[in-house]
Amino acid sequence: MGEVRYGLLMKFLHFANNESSSDLDHNMKLKKIREFHNLVVHKFKSVYVPKPDISVDESLIAYKGRLSWKQYIPQKRARFGIKLFQLCKSESGYIWNSLIYTGKGTAFNENYNDYGFSTKSVLTLIHELKGKG
Repeated sequence: MGEVRYGLLMKFLHFANNESSSDLDHNMKLKKIREFHNLVVHKFKSVYVPKPDISVDESLIAYKGRLSWKQYIPQKRARFGIKLFQLCKSESGYIWNSLIYTGKGTAFNENYNDYGFSTKSVLTLIHELKGKG
């Protein structure tokens, strides 16, 4: 594929319809990719049921563009980017659940609003696994 063709594909690749999206979305920062992210996470969950050995990890997707919720983590190789919290299988690293951090507007589970940031992120990721062994 040539550079021009690749540029055209990237220019016209959209995951959301601009005309039909509502402005009442509670997290405007992710409105363009929310449906796609939810679809991918749903597929991850349908393929694999995690065993007792799981871990929650913080990941950083390298990004150097302009973004209001871009994070700086000096310990990571790519220091600037988009921060994700992921629930993974300990042995293989298979991602079972994922949460994109967008600052104050991060979509945590409402049941955990009384907890601190770290606790909220972990409890939101493992919410569906509670009581399953």
